[in-house]
Amino acid sequence: MIAAKTISCPNCGGSLDVRAAGYTVSLACRYCGALIDIAHPEARVISQYHEAVAQLPLPLGSRGTLFGVEWEAIGWQERQTSDTVWSETLLFNPYAGYRWLVHFGGHWQFGTMLTGTPQSHSDGSVIWRGQEWTLDDARVSAVTNRVLGEFYWRVHAGERVDTAEYVHGNDTLSLERTADEINWTHLVTLRPRDVLGSFRHGPDDPDEAPETPAPAGNWRARWADMPFYGENDAAMMLWTALVAIVIVLTGMMTFGTVTAAISSRMTVQIDGPATQATIGTLTIDRASQRVELTAQTYPGFVNTWVDCDYALVDKRTQQAIRADGTVEFYAGRDTDGSTWTEGSHHTTLDISNVPRGTYDVIVQAQGHHWTDPKAIAPVATNGWEGISNGASEVTFVVSAGGVDWGMFFTIMALLITPPLVLMYWQFKQRQNA
Repeated sequence: MIAAKTISCPNCGGSLDVRAAGYTVSLACRYCGALIDIAHPEARVISQYHEAVAQLPLPLGSRGTLFGVEWEAIGWQERQTSDTVWSETLLFNPYAGYRWLVHFGGHWQFGTMLTGTPQSHSDGSVIWRGQEWTLDDARVSAVTNRVLGEFYWRVHAGERVDTAEYVHGNDTLSLERTADEINWTHLVTLRPRDVLGSFRHGPDDPDEAPETPAPAGNWRARWADMPFYGENDAAMMLWTALVAIVIVLTGMMTFGTVTAAISSRMTVQIDGPATQATIGTLTIDRASQRVELTAQTYPGFVNTWVDCDYALVDKRTQQAIRADGTVEFYAGRDTDGSTWTEGSHHTTLDISNVPRGTYDVIVQAQGHHWTDPKAIAPVATNGWEGISNGASEVTFVVSAGGVDWGMFFTIMALLITPPLVLMYWQFKQRQNA
């Protein structure tokens, strides 16, 4: 880098370094905000700003290496459209010229001004370097809110341009149009860690320190520095999750067919001894399969529960695989006369990875009745449908195979939650920008 030229601010007397001496046209004082015409021999004040100097994402005078070139941050401006605010840092190298760093909502883009003009292809696209770039959203008007540092043109607050952005992949072509000229800039996306890690404090500004990534413990501030924080990454993650969900569902439907099923109905004495019965014989013809056990009661089953102990006994080894469950249903009235219910007439439990073999499925069931003055009395039904003479009919169904929907919805939640959280976070960042 070449040595900087030093001048005094005509407004506040502060000492200012002109880093791109010979190129700079205007300079905004970093002490008082006055805009100075450097091209004028006496460095006259163009205008003054009675507001606090902005806290910059990259301090002026800081230097960093991007794409193999050392750049110095010499100017900064804040711009906005009707619904978006962003900042632009002007970079300078005496041999490579000027570049831009655009900062918006945690995102960074490196901008290079084009010497040529892209060709119009249609109303919504242009051709540049043999590729088609598509118009992103509508053309809008952008205005400059604040400026600091030095610029190669006479920038000022209130400066307005018409803008449009054309995208191809993760890159952007930015068009800015005024009554006098048209400028095109090629913007490529950079990771925040690459920008903030590359720039260091400039030797001419010992009192300023560059912004560094937040401490590792501050995960909220570190979120935007993650490698997956790009604008399109959340959508890509979401599409990947949806494709994975379809693949998982297809696999579960293909390999989760029911290969065998048995059923049996038994009468269980309520508040009586346990009843044991063999539901039937179940054959597992794959290396291992999921077994589903279901107990079903009927409408007259009220304020009652049945404890069910299952055993799958291997006919060859007589080894047993055991499981237990409860089917229960309650109903009552509150003090205001309203009724309530709890439980279900149907319960299902799974045994995962039952090895290949032939099994006798045995169930031992014991019924109990819940007595409460506010409870609703059981409906009088025949023994085929519910409770009769202190007994309840229960149907047991045992099947091998089938889709484990609980597992499927768990996998779906694990796959789809991260991209949705990331998209929500990006939406909030854009709102707060």
